[in-house]
Amino acid sequence: MSDIPYGINLDEWDVLHNNTNSALLGSSPAQEGKNGFKRRGKPINGWSSADKNSGKEYEEWCYSWAEQLFPLLKEGASAFVFGARRTLHRAINAFEDSGFLLKDVLAWRKTSAYHRAQRLNIVLKNRGLEQELQEWEGWRLGDLAPIYEPIAWFFKPYKITITDNILTNGVGAINTEICKINGVSPTNLLEFGFAENEEKYHEA
Repeated sequence: MSDIPYGINLDEWDVLHNNTNSALLGSSPAQEGKNGFKRRGKPINGWSSADKNSGKEYEEWCYSWAEQLFPLLKEGASAFVFGARRTLHRAINAFEDSGFLLKDVLAWRKTSAYHRAQRLNIVLKNRGLEQELQEWEGWRLGDLAPIYEPIAWFFKPYKITITDNILTNGVGAINTEICKINGVSPTNLLEFGFAENEEKYHEA
């Protein structure tokens, strides 16, 4: 299992493309006093034509270590990779190119989600556009609150039947009895978070 950098410019370790703009990871007035995303990231649209290559560069980075992981695993063994909703498909491409097969994409549903999208009426107010402000009341710039995180489930192909592979390599099956939650077999929707009064660290 790996919670890899997502390539979404969260911090220095998460900038995995050839950045050409010095404003990246700076701060803006809108971020002052905020708990999450304290540094300036790039918009999905990018800042320059070079940013159009960032997805491919992230995919190449994922491939650079996925191909090293592949020979280390037994046939039928699983690899779980956490990712961002916008960039996970690049990691999936890289893993498939390195030899893995995608089994499923799990959804980790969080107990809460921090809504990072700016209110459009506040942006317009700061620009002094009072008439437009009324028209766009209730609208936000950008995203819905991100309530889930995707986890790609890969496995290394095997040359025999899955049952024979389990008997030979000891991997490829799930003990669903142990994994039951309130007597129900596990699904590809995971729901867990911090317990009440638990000291909160980042989930990773």
